[in-house]
Amino acid sequence: MRRTAPPVFAVPVSEQWESAIRILCSQDFSIVKPPGDAALVESHIELPIDFDTVMPLELAPSSFQCPCLEQLVGDQAPLSFLIPCLQLKVLSERRLNTV
Repeated sequence: MRRTAPPVFAVPVSEQWESAIRILCSQDFSIVKPPGDAALVESHIELPIDFDTVMPLELAPSSFQCPCLEQLVGDQAPLSFLIPCLQLKVLSERRLNTV
């Protein structure tokens, strides 16, 4: 299967599959809201991804409902992919003060 990014990712992300995946997967922190907790938590993370194993997926438009994604891509297919093995490493966490 040829790996290419959908047209919506052409600017500023390269149309090349590897470039798009590397940009999207190169993350070193996350902010999450733990279940049952009002505060947010900032985590510094490491995502050791073997980019040669990442596989493109094709989602059927009726297989998901996500208003946020629909605002981003409209009626175009989202860039979907599978990372078959990922061991997320949390390097540090801190609770964020919320008002």
